[in-house]
Amino acid sequence: MRSRALLLVAVGLLAMAAVFGTVAGVLAVRTAGFLADARAVDGVVVGLDEQYSSTDEGTTRSTYHAEVAYEVGGQEHGFTDRTGTNPPRYDVGERVTVLYDPADPGNARLDAAYGYWLETIFGLVALALAGAGVPVLVIRARAAGRRRLARTGERATGTVTEVRPAGKVVLNGRPRTATTVRWRHPFAGEQTLVVTTWGAVHAVGDQVTLRYDDGRPARAVVEPSAGPTAGPSVGRSAGPSAEPSTEPV
Repeated sequence: MRSRALLLVAVGLLAMAAVFGTVAGVLAVRTAGFLADARAVDGVVVGLDEQYSSTDEGTTRSTYHAEVAYEVGGQEHGFTDRTGTNPPRYDVGERVTVLYDPADPGNARLDAAYGYWLETIFGLVALALAGAGVPVLVIRARAAGRRRLARTGERATGTVTEVRPAGKVVLNGRPRTATTVRWRHPFAGEQTLVVTTWGAVHAVGDQVTLRYDDGRPARAVVEPSAGPTAGPSVGRSAGPSAEPSTEPV
């Protein structure tokens, strides 16, 4: 049930990431298209539009948006800057540079780097959501691959040659433990498999049964032993005389 809930959360995060990413992409394309043809003209701040919004604490916050006037071909135009600040970024009467669309002089914005914050925010949110959702799906996919290998892989017998701590983190009184298993592939020769578990499941000298991918001997899992810690352990096997290496589960 918990695994299914995590999957639903991951899918939800990725769906939200797709929405935010799409919005960021659309805004970025529009901005790039605007900047490609935009022309610059002098403008002046003729007023400050004070806008109000509510905060999470229930208070009211005000921001000031510059009202800008400019002239193109003898015709006056104006707009309100979409970015508001408190205190105001501009003073009334201040001269500014305006970028406008020659095909539609009324379509304009201030020539300021901060004016593209909306696209950036949507893009960063999309990356953050994807960064939270993708690892969950990757972990589930790897776990599914291990379960499938534990059912269908070729069997072999290995010997535990080392059991050592794998960090200082302890879960329910059980430390993270790395167990090294040596086994022999019929054609590839001696292999080394390092599995990580919570607590020491095996002792040095134990004979264990493992399953491996005949096409890729490096993919192998140790079959679970009976008891509360049972569950397929996974590691990475290497070629002959390989040095032990830890691989997280």
